[in-house]
Amino acid sequence: TENYEDINLPEMLKEVKSMFEEPIKKTNATIKEDFSEISTIKFAKKNLQSIFHNLLSNAIKYHSPERNPEIFITTKLEENHTILSIQDNGLGMKKEQADKIFSEFKRLHKDVEGSGVGLYLVKRIITSAGGKIEVESEPGKGSIFKVYFKNK
Repeated sequence: TENYEDINLPEMLKEVKSMFEEPIKKTNATIKEDFSEISTIKFAKKNLQSIFHNLLSNAIKYHSPERNPEIFITTKLEENHTILSIQDNGLGMKKEQADKIFSEFKRLHKDVEGSGVGLYLVKRIITSAGGKIEVESEPGKGSIFKVYFKNK
């Protein structure tokens, strides 16, 4: 297995946010976080960074042209998982689309640039670590991605 270490989530988020300074400014995005319930996670650092990077990137990329992006990032404990939720108020999608977004090279919005491997990768990382990822979404309202980390 990868080198699992205790990772401070607020710090990790700060690091990843700094990679998106431009798009955050350009879209006027607000990112709010609440790690009060659980602020560290045991995971492989570069993999966790990859998860944050992809989900944050998507939340900004698929924002609604009608409003500034608002992204809420929270954690909570549920039985034997730590759940990381990333909620946005972006374009959203229909249920049948949502079911497909984790397959390789699936891209719903052709007019937004991207490789289509982001979520596929995220899913691979989290499932191989014994967790899972889910999405709830509503067209025009936004999406919530939930990443379930198996507690070690």
